[in-house]
Amino acid sequence: MTTYDLCLAWSWEYDADFVALLGAGCARRGLTLHAVTPTTLADTLARIASGDLAFRAFFDRASDGDATFLPLVEWAAAHVPLLINPFAAARRAWDKATMHLEFITAGLYTPYTIILPPYHERPDLSPSDLAPLGGQFSIKPAHGGGGVGVVNQAEAWAQVPAARQRFPADKYLLQEWITPALVGGRRAWFRVIHCCGQTFPCWWDNQTHVYTPVPPSEESLYNLSRLREMTAIIARVCGLQLFSTEIAWATDGRLLSVDYVNDPLDLRAQSQASEGVPDEIVAAVASCLAEWVAEQTRACVRPAMVADIPALLPLLAELGRPHADLADARVADVYRQHIADPDRLVLVAELGGRIVGALDGAYRTRLNWPTRELWIADLIVTESARGLDIGRALMDDAITRARQAGCHCLALESGHSRQVAHQLYQSLGFKDKGIFFVLDLGQDDILP
Repeated sequence: MTTYDLCLAWSWEYDADFVALLGAGCARRGLTLHAVTPTTLADTLARIASGDLAFRAFFDRASDGDATFLPLVEWAAAHVPLLINPFAAARRAWDKATMHLEFITAGLYTPYTIILPPYHERPDLSPSDLAPLGGQFSIKPAHGGGGVGVVNQAEAWAQVPAARQRFPADKYLLQEWITPALVGGRRAWFRVIHCCGQTFPCWWDNQTHVYTPVPPSEESLYNLSRLREMTAIIARVCGLQLFSTEIAWATDGRLLSVDYVNDPLDLRAQSQASEGVPDEIVAAVASCLAEWVAEQTRACVRPAMVADIPALLPLLAELGRPHADLADARVADVYRQHIADPDRLVLVAELGGRIVGALDGAYRTRLNWPTRELWIADLIVTESARGLDIGRALMDDAITRARQAGCHCLALESGHSRQVAHQLYQSLGFKDKGIFFVLDLGQDDILP
């Protein structure tokens, strides 16, 4: 089987430059990229079905416009450990009506909005009170982008029924028309790009659709740090790693989230299209994505510390070990002694600063050997991080340390049901040398 670090599904011809940048970013970090296009989709699905292909991370930039990619997207949701813009989260984020309500719940300010049911469900609606919308308003479907189906600067309820019939199965939003203030001689309408925790605020003229990065000097001068704060909240609400959002500074002083979540993000470079994203931001997004995949799929293995105890206990519980209450001082004492013992080896694996795996071992002597062996008592990877070779990374580190300590072998025991673990051990060169027996003495509690 061939395993790639990242699979990218893409179908829009104008994504080619971004794909090249992402590929270069992956290569610089030692990551492998498998790009799937409409011409290679069938072969990729066939190789997956035959067990010849697997991925550690998956990024879908195709299925929103090409339904033939959905089988790949659905397979990835079930089998790939790391998803960039997971499909379930993306579908939820595409619904402006849902996002509007969740933004308000999260404390974000939005234009005054009336949400209407689909025309197919309620064709004959009584006119709503439009007074709170002001003199003009937008009529927009809950799904879609690029202004398709949107009526701007509407003035009367009579315009609503016809607009709703454009996409009769969709909800519609009647939204207060926002006129941006002038700040430093610019229309204070912003488009902010979020990528894996990084934020790229831009002036974005909603009439010309031209981006201009907001430099730190202007961010400070005009007190625009709130753009970053609002975008961070939006990222938590929508659960996506890459998106853009529109924020307007209204003439009455309100800073408003006006167009919720834009995904997939148009990543054409400005040098190639006047409405494109500034070239330096496109390059930064590609680099940021590659770095995030590296951080989230390449484990950092290190010796455990006392500060890791709260993370170690839940891991051992996943392995089926008896429950231990960290509030019990005896538990912490046992772990401190364990970690400090020079004849013990306790390793942890981190992804993006989060402990996702652990190995517990002991150096021990045998009567018939002049050198020690390393006994592996426990190896556990948390369920959400399995499939990223974290168990292998922990075992590789333990094997290296055993060699450095002059051990003649590593040994371990493993339950009959742990077939996946057995495959790992055998691939590392371990041999099945027998069976083990356990006599239960009735001391089930971790501490008496």
